[in-house]
Amino acid sequence: MNHFSRFRNPVKPDPLLRKAEGLVDAANVLGVSSYTQFADELQIIYKIDTEQWDWVFTIAGVFMAATRLSNIDLESSRQEKILEVVAQKLTAWKPDGFAGFEDCKAFFERTYDRLAITDEYRRDPRFLSSDAIGAWMVWNLLGHSPESEDERKLNRLVGISVTHTFFDWLKLN
Repeated sequence: MNHFSRFRNPVKPDPLLRKAEGLVDAANVLGVSSYTQFADELQIIYKIDTEQWDWVFTIAGVFMAATRLSNIDLESSRQEKILEVVAQKLTAWKPDGFAGFEDCKAFFERTYDRLAITDEYRRDPRFLSSDAIGAWMVWNLLGHSPESEDERKLNRLVGISVTHTFFDWLKLN
């Protein structure tokens, strides 16, 4: 009878761990697939190196998903295991992947806090997260903060794209 007990109660793989394993690839796919689509809308994108575009989208997507993970009620050991997988995948993807993540995190936190106290975001915080991540993305895509109208549109466009796609990537079902 004991020979069959393992079939009655098999250990199920953690679905969040599986999602974490595919996160870097999914974020990279968003970057690769969105370049031409967004460039048709904003011509300034054609001036951006595609490799840099892909790197920025990947880091931003991974950051957004990982940030939301901290807002889910998970055991700390499970959360640490998931974040460890994400860090390993980032490092395997690009040697500077994890450093990019840390830079994104620091920039996002500063920008989010700075924007959150402005009247615009106090009245309507709907775009607060997406504008904060978009600001990091634009800074790393263009080398400066958004200045022109098209650059501000780029900030909102890329920020919404990443936030919408990865906000709930690592959520419990």
